[in-house]
Amino acid sequence: AFLHLLGVWKGRLSPDVLTRYRLPESFSVKDVYAEKPFTLRMATLPADWSEIPKLSRQDFLVMCAGAIPGCYAPSLYEVTFGEAGITSFEPKVPGLPKRIKKNAVGNLNTTYYPTRQIIPFVEVVQDRVTIEIMRGCTEGCRYCQAGMIDRPQRYRTPEKVVELARETVKNTGYDEIALLSLSSSDHPQLVPIIKALQAEFEGEHISVSLPSLRVDQQLTYLPGLTRNVRKAGLTLAPETGSERLRKVINKTITQHDLREGARAALEAGYKTIKFYMMIGLPTETEDDIRESADLLNEIADMARRMKRHNFKLNVTVSLFVPKAFTPFQWEGMASRETLEEHSKLLRKLIKHRSIKLKIHHYETSWLEALFSRGDRRLSKVTEIAWRSGARFDAWGECCKLDVWHKACAEAGVNPDDFIHRERGEHEFLPWDMLSVGTNKKFLWDERVRSRLEQYTKDCSGHTPGCLACGVDPLTCRTGLEQPEDEMDPEMQRRKGVRYAPEFKERLAQKAELAAGAAKYFG
Repeated sequence: AFLHLLGVWKGRLSPDVLTRYRLPESFSVKDVYAEKPFTLRMATLPADWSEIPKLSRQDFLVMCAGAIPGCYAPSLYEVTFGEAGITSFEPKVPGLPKRIKKNAVGNLNTTYYPTRQIIPFVEVVQDRVTIEIMRGCTEGCRYCQAGMIDRPQRYRTPEKVVELARETVKNTGYDEIALLSLSSSDHPQLVPIIKALQAEFEGEHISVSLPSLRVDQQLTYLPGLTRNVRKAGLTLAPETGSERLRKVINKTITQHDLREGARAALEAGYKTIKFYMMIGLPTETEDDIRESADLLNEIADMARRMKRHNFKLNVTVSLFVPKAFTPFQWEGMASRETLEEHSKLLRKLIKHRSIKLKIHHYETSWLEALFSRGDRRLSKVTEIAWRSGARFDAWGECCKLDVWHKACAEAGVNPDDFIHRERGEHEFLPWDMLSVGTNKKFLWDERVRSRLEQYTKDCSGHTPGCLACGVDPLTCRTGLEQPEDEMDPEMQRRKGVRYAPEFKERLAQKAELAAGAAKYFG
């Protein structure tokens, strides 16, 4: 039997950790709900379906890997290891690509999106209607894998969002709608979307939540747009309360933005604000932790002064794990001692009962780092750990770190080489056989800028010049157009920036080349 892993499973970006097993044998490197379902792509293979059972397992894999964009069969590639890791990666079969290119959706309005979901019998965490309004992000946060691999930005129109919301609510009976994206406030028609949902569901007690908001001037008016709709919580992701550290990670927000955003949410009637933050970011110090605690305490003080007695500030703190295809992919994860010291300090500095702090377990973060940054040698480790009783290790209470340490020792693998070791600029990384759009030079340059604490501007249609991240510029300039009076103020400001003449000329020169294969790039 063969299993092709599809969808948004991020493990597809480090697929070699499972190459020891027959299941899965091949991986699809692509967006969820790609333009053609995988089964339809299988149907267009050179061999007729009636002949496929006659093929050997090897021939079937060769056929898939050669004919289906984004399909990777690890057993068809030879990997050579040296003292410093991988030294070479070559296909065993002539004609197979040396790098597997990601396949991606081009138009969100025409691609499939489910509106008849399975309704669970018990309450679950994500118990709501979720509508993806936008895919991709070019803000350039240096820790964010999704923002680097899911370029360019692609949008759904307000009409399509309302249509999907109406159908899903009718089919499921849910009373909450979440607008999903990496950064919802970057959608150029977010205001019309919210107004359209207000008109559609006003009086029906349907709440609209706005997760993934970018913390900037937009927060001073976006919460007020939902005054007439039952509100869920507001989710913000400042990642750290330190302005210096936000320069390192390219998060272009200030303390003033955060304070004013929280004030606007409180004035609009929000009783709960959720913050996503991280500990263990590159160059982090105890002073950065103190700034984070000061920010959280200040927001809680603000709510008390405004007499919001039922206010809750829920803060989820993850332990930073350097991810593939990000500028921090060369970094090592911070030591356990450092992470525990910084976690303890943050807990000590929190002064308000209204602040609920949840810090991720070190054990599960260690395991996440191992598999996020490992190569195919980990497949043997996985089997040994499983035979030794490892089960459900993504749950903190079930994670048996001693089992994994023993499995690594038995397999002859030093986990610190994957987790804590800083990688060299020209080192072949375990995921370098995959091409997701952004190139290695761009990512390294961003790492250098992070050490210099320099910002890199967002390039989504309002920067005079291409940042040469690796994604074809023509596919990045296909966003929605709308009248100026329907844009939010921040988008109007961005719209006033014009492209440099030389950038227009470069786009024109690429037009013919982009007409073919560019549609397969994410």
